[in-house]
Amino acid sequence: MGNVDAAKFLISLLRDGNGMNIPRDSAAATDTVVRYSGLLSKAEIWQYDLSITASLAYGGSGYASIGAEIAAHPEWISTALGAELQKANPRAAMYVLQQRLEAKGLYHGPLDGLAGRRTLRAMYAACDRLGDRSGCDDNVFATVDNCSPNFCSQVNLVNFEAGS
Repeated sequence: MGNVDAAKFLISLLRDGNGMNIPRDSAAATDTVVRYSGLLSKAEIWQYDLSITASLAYGGSGYASIGAEIAAHPEWISTALGAELQKANPRAAMYVLQQRLEAKGLYHGPLDGLAGRRTLRAMYAACDRLGDRSGCDDNVFATVDNCSPNFCSQVNLVNFEAGS
């Protein structure tokens, strides 16, 4: 039937392109999800469909719809989802993160999808709520002036739920 890792790689490649000879092609990525749906769990299909939608999202209303979809399926939030959203659309991933931090009362800034100082401070506060801070003690993150976006989206889409 196929190799699940190869299918996931192909979906991401078609969604994001490679910056050289393979352009972004959301329609082909969607077709590939359908073609290889037998290899993927329901959660993975949802996550890839959402990441494809996120790759096309622009601005507050587009990003907000991604956040609403995630809120509707908290059981499917995973580190993989954070990584795929980050690759598909870093601003959408950061917007969702800001929404989630705001809902926890940790973020009091604009929902703009930018990893500004207030966003990073809120992320640090979310990490303080965790019993195990090992995922938060990244040397880049510790400065609160800069943050590896992939790290930020993964830690905060998944882990700070534990500190609720």
